[in-house]
Amino acid sequence: MKRLRFTSCMAFLVNGMLAVMTGTIITYLVRDYGISQAAAGRMVAAQSVGNLIMVLLSGFIIQLIGRKKSLLLFPILFAVGFGGVAFVNNEFALYILMVLTGLGWGLCNNILNIIMMESGGGISTLYTCYAAGSFLGPFFVVAVTGFGLSWKAAVISVAVLSLALLPGFAGVKTSSAAQAGEKLSRKDFAFLKNPRYYICNILYFGYIGVEVAVNSWIITYLTQSGLLSEKMAQTMFSVFWLIIIFIRLFVGACMKRFDRANLLICQWIGLAAALTALILCDRSIVSVVILVIMAVFMAAISPVNAVNADEFIKGKGISGGIMFAVGCVGSTILPMIVGSLADSAGITAGMWVIAGVMYTMIAVCIVNIAMKRRG
Repeated sequence: MKRLRFTSCMAFLVNGMLAVMTGTIITYLVRDYGISQAAAGRMVAAQSVGNLIMVLLSGFIIQLIGRKKSLLLFPILFAVGFGGVAFVNNEFALYILMVLTGLGWGLCNNILNIIMMESGGGISTLYTCYAAGSFLGPFFVVAVTGFGLSWKAAVISVAVLSLALLPGFAGVKTSSAAQAGEKLSRKDFAFLKNPRYYICNILYFGYIGVEVAVNSWIITYLTQSGLLSEKMAQTMFSVFWLIIIFIRLFVGACMKRFDRANLLICQWIGLAAALTALILCDRSIVSVVILVIMAVFMAAISPVNAVNADEFIKGKGISGGIMFAVGCVGSTILPMIVGSLADSAGITAGMWVIAGVMYTMIAVCIVNIAMKRRG
């Protein structure tokens, strides 16, 4: 079990690096492959589409081929999809490779969430590793290119790291909770009759949407509002993710001492209040302090959200796959809404939309607490 946990954490580290590096290498694709900015944007969208498709289908795929083969499949998808970008400059082929990368991303998220939930712990460490990968990814590209190597060397290195996961997963034993080829029954879809399942879906939609929207637009807001210079905003964003890494480690160590539903609503209240204060803020030094507070409250929502929905994530992966798919929809829709409002009414209007979603999540958390108390 220790080997499985370690390899799973390394997989989430690679997953985090890959997810953020996709945005980092877009500039190089435009420059070196001669593709348009619009085409580059479609490639990022293709990765999201692959992710969405897989999180919808991953429960059925795990059921069809079993957990062991699923664990071996996603590193191959990572290596072929992401690594292939370094060798192919055809626009259509790049779309296909990005879809493959997204498929690996979705399968990785679902299967590892299921396994870590059933192992009795480690979910916070898993998400901490993802945050660490997200933080390290851009710096890795900068370091590689800084040594005079091509950006392709960074991409190939991540592909090799993905393949290095295979021996780790090949030598582990997985639970028999989802045997390959086992037929599904009505009991496997009983979660659809549980009202709290839909509450958990809304919470996933809100959190993943908020996280992606904040990651996508916070630097733009800080610079356009005049609160911070572009360089300072970039630096604070890196600090933001460093804080998230350490807070997730802390939460992982003490999560069992707190009620999950109560902890979740406290995180949302703190995050909503912090973003509201940031929008109303007009002083640079105060905005820096608020960003630190935002990171503290935002850090724990992801692992606590997962543990709050553990009864639906465990098992054959169908209910969890649907939940992750709903979250992917949120991560697509909310940043688009913020971007549209930023064009028409200014970036501040877009930030108020994010804050509005946060306050909505507080209301949903109240319903979640009431449902858990009723049993």
